[in-house]
Amino acid sequence: MGDSNFKWFTIGVVVGVVLIILLMLVLMAIGV
Repeated sequence: MGDSNFKWFTIGVVVGVVLIILLMLVLMAIGV
C-alpha cells in the first residue's frame, strides 16, 4: 500500500470518469 499505488489508482479513477463524461456528451450530441 504505497503512496504511488494510491496516486495511480486516483489517476485511473479520474481518467475513467472523464472518459464516461465525454462519452455521454458525444452520445447526447449524436442524439440531438
